Amino acid sequence: MMVNFLGFDLFILVLLLSVPGAPWAFSFFTRTNKVALSRTSGHLFGNLGRIRSSAGHNFARRASGDAAVGHYESSKEKFKACEQSASVQEWFFGRLELSTKECAKIVRCVPSNVWTRRTAGDLEDLIQLLLRGEGISEQNCDSASTLLSFDEVKKVLVSRPQLLQYRVSNLKTTLQFFVGEARLDFQDLSRMIRTLPLVMTYSIDRRLRPMVNFLQYELGGHNMGAISDDDEDDDKLSSDWTGWRRVISRYPQIFSHSVDTTLRPKIDFLSNELSLSRRADITRMVYLFPPILWLSNTTIESKCQFLRSELEIDNEDDIRDLLVTYPQLLGLSIEENLRPTVQFFLEPTVGGKLTRQQLKEFVFYQPALLAYSLEKRIRPRLRQMSESNIRFEYAPMYLMSLPDIKFDAWLRMQETDWSVS
Repeated sequence: MMVNFLGFDLFILVLLLSVPGAPWAFSFFTRTNKVALSRTSGHLFGNLGRIRSSAGHNFARRASGDAAVGHYESSKEKFKACEQSASVQEWFFGRLELSTKECAKIVRCVPSNVWTRRTAGDLEDLIQLLLRGEGISEQNCDSASTLLSFDEVKKVLVSRPQLLQYRVSNLKTTLQFFVGEARLDFQDLSRMIRTLPLVMTYSIDRRLRPMVNFLQYELGGHNMGAISDDDEDDDKLSSDWTGWRRVISRYPQIFSHSVDTTLRPKIDFLSNELSLSRRADITRMVYLFPPILWLSNTTIESKCQFLRSELEIDNEDDIRDLLVTYPQLLGLSIEENLRPTVQFFLEPTVGGKLTRQQLKEFVFYQPALLAYSLEKRIRPRLRQMSESNIRFEYAPMYLMSLPDIKFDAWLRMQETDWSVS
């Protein structure tokens, strides 16, 4: 009631001030409404429901903090900005069909001034950029194709609401870089954005372009000619930019690391630790397992030492060949993956026990043996082989690499007396 009366007073005040010779108007107004002003000041930027209340109600509450009538127009403009902020925010939440929880997360993460600087049109441009790659047109991108689905756009913006703070034109320039200089198509671009949305905010000159140049000219991706995915020549595959495009799209985290302080020193470390003299060996390792570039030196050293010890590898050429063939071993946990699997094969099991030399031969033939799930693949298959009276050490070394369907077919073909139990 008091606020409505205050709004009426403001109207009367404006009329009084329009009459010459009425300097007493402001003094009378402030004395009369002193209590009302003190009770209503400082609450303009309350919750969304309050922001959406009547214009006269909100304006009176905000105007109550002004020290002079000269601030009247300033307060009015601020109120309009606040009202616009509320309407833009409400529009955005409705446009993406966000839940209350999702709205709350965005409100927490996005500064309030973003909603006053952005219009509904700006936010719609962002949504269209993510949906259809609006404004991106290169020969390797189909302009009619979809970049992200609506649900994917919603997930990206809710998980990384910081994107709302960036100008759409800047984000578009970054995506054009990926399409133009990095030669990503929409499928690559989509996977990259879904994996690391904030990659769109990285500096082109300080972060993105140096990394692409590093991959092209220092790790062998400079040959931009396309080759078939079925090409079995590993050297050609690792030096072809088509393959490196997949690396970028699947591991965009690579752009989070500095070429000078992280990647080049890591290449030097790998060369010394594994005695890698050929660039092709380093290229292959990075191509097959990009995270090797940001694993700590201590982690790599501990994995190498474990493999040397448990598999009794004395020759440095052997450990180098093993890791160049399957560098993913360096990404496995010693305590959760490597040690339990090695111990399982060396101890008496339902499928038989291997000597260290036998295990070494299996691993060098099929390094992924140590990466397969012990509980979901290795143990169940050895149990099935034992039930069929087949010992693992006499089975083909590639057996664990077979898909379940092919493994079952192989098992059915074996006779129950195929080996001695």
